[in-house]
Amino acid sequence: MSASSLTSNISSVAFLKAVHGETFSGFHALFAMPSKKTTFYDSSQWSAMDTDIARLGSVLDIYSVIGTQRERLQAGVRGSVATVRQMSGLVIDVDFASMKDTNKRYVAHTSAAADVRRQLSIAPSAVVSTGNGEHWHWFLKRPVLIENEEELQNAKEIAAAFSRYMQTIFRQSSAEIDSIGDITRAFRIPGTFNHKGGEKKPVVLLEFDPEKRYSTADIERLIKPASPSKAPARRRRPSDGFGLADHETIGRGCSWYGAMSGEGAEDASEPEWFAAASITACCQDGERIFHAYSSAYAGYDERETQQKFDRARLSDAPRTCSSIESDLGHEACRKCPYYGFIKSPVQIGSGPPRYDPGSEGPIPLGYNRDGLYSLRDQSRNIIVSASAQQLLSSQWLQGVAPSAFWRRQYPSKSLFNFAAAGEGLIAACKRSGPFNPLRIRGRGIWIEDNEVVLNLGNPIREGLKNQYLCFEPISLPDNAAFDATRLLDLLSRFKFREPKNAMLLLGWLAIAPICGVLSWRPHCFIYGPPKAGKSTLHRLASAILTPLAISTTGDSSEAGIRQAVGPDSLPVIIDEFESDQRRGRQQAIIMLARSASSGDTPILRGTPEGKAMQFSLRTTFFFSGINPAGLSPADASRILLLELLMHDNDQEDARQIAAELAYFADTGPRWCAYMASRALLISPAREVFEMEMAGMDSRLRTNIATLLGAGFVALRGRIPAEGEAKEQVADFESTTAGHAEEVDRDDALEALHHLLAYPIGQASLGQWIARELRDRVQDGDKDTRPSAQILSGLDIAMNAGNKDPGFFLLKGAPGIEKIFKDTQWAGGAWMHAIRKYIGAFSPRDPVYFSNIRKKARAIGIGFDILPEATESQAEESYQTPKDSPINF
Repeated sequence: MSASSLTSNISSVAFLKAVHGETFSGFHALFAMPSKKTTFYDSSQWSAMDTDIARLGSVLDIYSVIGTQRERLQAGVRGSVATVRQMSGLVIDVDFASMKDTNKRYVAHTSAAADVRRQLSIAPSAVVSTGNGEHWHWFLKRPVLIENEEELQNAKEIAAAFSRYMQTIFRQSSAEIDSIGDITRAFRIPGTFNHKGGEKKPVVLLEFDPEKRYSTADIERLIKPASPSKAPARRRRPSDGFGLADHETIGRGCSWYGAMSGEGAEDASEPEWFAAASITACCQDGERIFHAYSSAYAGYDERETQQKFDRARLSDAPRTCSSIESDLGHEACRKCPYYGFIKSPVQIGSGPPRYDPGSEGPIPLGYNRDGLYSLRDQSRNIIVSASAQQLLSSQWLQGVAPSAFWRRQYPSKSLFNFAAAGEGLIAACKRSGPFNPLRIRGRGIWIEDNEVVLNLGNPIREGLKNQYLCFEPISLPDNAAFDATRLLDLLSRFKFREPKNAMLLLGWLAIAPICGVLSWRPHCFIYGPPKAGKSTLHRLASAILTPLAISTTGDSSEAGIRQAVGPDSLPVIIDEFESDQRRGRQQAIIMLARSASSGDTPILRGTPEGKAMQFSLRTTFFFSGINPAGLSPADASRILLLELLMHDNDQEDARQIAAELAYFADTGPRWCAYMASRALLISPAREVFEMEMAGMDSRLRTNIATLLGAGFVALRGRIPAEGEAKEQVADFESTTAGHAEEVDRDDALEALHHLLAYPIGQASLGQWIARELRDRVQDGDKDTRPSAQILSGLDIAMNAGNKDPGFFLLKGAPGIEKIFKDTQWAGGAWMHAIRKYIGAFSPRDPVYFSNIRKKARAIGIGFDILPEATESQAEESYQTPKDSPINF
C-alpha cells in the first residue's frame, strides 16, 4: 500500500507495525500527556495496544517512541537511551513557524516543508501532520538491534549524524529544525489528537509507503559520503552572504548587464550570454527573466536555454567585474561608480551582504533590553556585549577577528569596509532576536534533548540549541571505573545519628558532578559537634569531586560564590558554615542555594547602574557546620540535614578512615567521569523511587528519591526494578520520617516566630506575653493590665501554675488569624503548623477564654520560647489602633 491517497485507511496500530515491525524486539512504549502515564507492550500485545490508543487517543496526547526498551518498566517511566533494545527507524520533527510563537526560523507551513522534502535524496517513508507541524519517518529494512555498548554507541551515532544532516538540509533552505538526534525520540501516532494550545487537532498521515525502506548502509552513505580524495575547498564567491538579487537594480547599476539582458541580448555572443546567465541565476525569479531576454535571440531554443540556466544556477559563480572588463572587453567598467568597491554586478542588487561568521568571526546571538548586541567570540570562547558605536569601529572589530577575515567579507580600497561589517553584525543580531542569557551554559555536564553534553573543553557538536562556553578546560578520563561500594563503606564509618544518612550522602556525591543534568537539585548540610568529622567529610567531598568542585569556607559572600560559579554547573562545597556568625551574609548564601535547586529558574540581581541582571544558577551545595539553626521551611525542603554525633575515639576506626581517605584522595576525576557515563540513568531512577514514596511533602519526596536513585545507580549502574525500589523505600522509612519531622519542626518554629514577633504598640506580641507571665507570677491575675487586655483580645489564655503551665491559643481565634493573613499559614494553617512545635501540647481540659466567656479547646505552648520580659513605658500609654487584630 504505497499510494498517499490510501493513508486515511491506515490504522494507528498498522502505522506502528510499519515503524517497529510486527515482531519487534523488546518492549514498545506508549506514553500519555499530561498524565505522564507510560505503558509497555511486547510484540504479542498489538490488540491491547490498539484498545488503549482508541480509548485514550481522543482525550490525551499519545506518543510512541522510536526505540524499544529491554525491560517492561513501570508506569511513569519512559526508559532511557542506555536501556534501548531496538532502534526501529529515524524520525525528525518539523515545526511550523505559523503555529509557534518563536524567533526560530522554522518553515512557515506544510507547502514550505514539502519544498524542502523535494530536495532530499532519500524520501521519507511516512509524513505525519501533528497539528503544529510534521513528523517525517524513515523506515529501516532491518531494525538496529542493540546487544552491547558498542552497538548502542553505533545506533546513537547514526541517529545523531542523521539529525545533523537534516539540519544542514533545512539550513540550506534558510530554515531550521530542532536537534532531535536520539534513539528514544517520541513521535505522535496517526489517528490520535494534539491537545496542546487548547484546540483539539487531529494527527493525520499525509504520506505513507511501507515498502520505502532503507538499510543502515544507505543512511551511512548519506551522512558519511565516501571521499577517496579530498576535494579542494570551495572558494568564496561574490554572491556568498547575500540574498537573492534584484534583476532591474543590477541592470540600472551595471551598463554591461543592462545591455546583455536588454536590447543587446539578441546580439550577445555565447560567452556573454552565459556570463549574463551566471548573474541572472542569482536573481529573484531568475529563470523566467533569463528566458524572457534570451527569447530576443533569433535562434532561441527553450530546452537549450533551460540547460544553460540550470548550469549557471548549479555553478553558483556569478561573473566578476574583473572578468567582464578583461575577458569580455567591457571598457565602461572603469567609469562605474562601484568600480573597486564590489567584486560582481550581482552585489549591486543584493542589498547589504548577510554576515557569515565562518570559523573565525564572532557569532551573533541577539540583542538585549539595554540596546547592546551580544556575540560569541569563537577564539576566546566568551560572550561579549557591544554597542552599535563599538560594532562600527575598526579597532573593536579587529579585537574579535583578524582583519583578513573582515577583508574577505567586506573588501575596500583601505583595510576593510568597517562600516559595512558593523552594519552586517547589527543586522545579524537583530535577525537572531532578543538574547536569552539562560541559553548560556558554562563548564559542566549538561543534558539537551536527552543527550549528555560534556562541556569541559572538548569540541561540542553543532546543532545544539544552547550556547556552550568553556573558558578554562577541565580534563576527565574516558570510561572510568569506580568502586562505589568502597566509598559507601567509608561514609558508613562516620557516626551519623541516623546511619542510613550515609547512603543519602553517597547519593549527593553522585549527583554533584552531573548537577547540570538534573531538573531538581537537592543540597545537604552536614552538622554536629566539634570533632565529629565534619571537616573530614568536607575534605573527602572536595577530593571526590575534584576537578569539578568549587570548595570554599563560610566566610565567602553570596556575590563571590555567584561570580565563581557563573554559567558553570559545578558543585559548591562550603566548610565552617556557622549560623551564629554574619547572619545576613549566610542567609544570602542559603537563598542562593534555594534558587539553584530548580532547573532553569532565572535569578534577578541589581547592578550598580540600577539595571536588572538576569542569570540562572545550576549547581548543588554541600554545607558543613556546627549549627544549622535558622533554616526556614523553604530551606529545609531543599537542604537535607545530616547530623553527625561525637565519634568514640576508636583508634582502629580512625586508622582505617585515614587509610581510605588516602586511597580516595586522587580519585576525583575517575568519580566524576564514572557518574557522567551514568547521567541519563539518574532521572529514571528517581522516578522509580518517587512512585513508591506517596503521602509526604512533594519536595522532600523528590529530594530523598533523587539521592536514593543516584546512590542506586552509582552502586549498580542501572535503573532499579520496582520491587528493589519498594524494598529500599521501606528500609528507609524511619530515616525519611526523620527528615519529614525536621521540615515540620522548622515550619512550626517559623510560624511561632511570626506570631510572637508581631508588633503591638512599641513591643512584640511575644514581649507582651512575657510581661503578663512575669506580672501574673508576682501580682496574680489582673485583667486591668495592658498585657492581660492584649492577650484577652487575641484569645490567648495563660496558666502560670503547676498544671499544664503555658499560654494557650484558641483554635480559630479571629485575632490570630488576622496576624497570619497573607502568609503561608493563613486560613487556619497556623494551627496545623504550631501543633508540630516540639514544645506544643494539648491541655487535658478545655481552657477558659475571657474574651468569648467560655471554655474551648486550645493549643498549649510552653513558656520556654518566650523572650525575657523588659520594662516599657508603652504599657502605661498603649492604645489599641483601629486596624489592630485585637478584639475587645
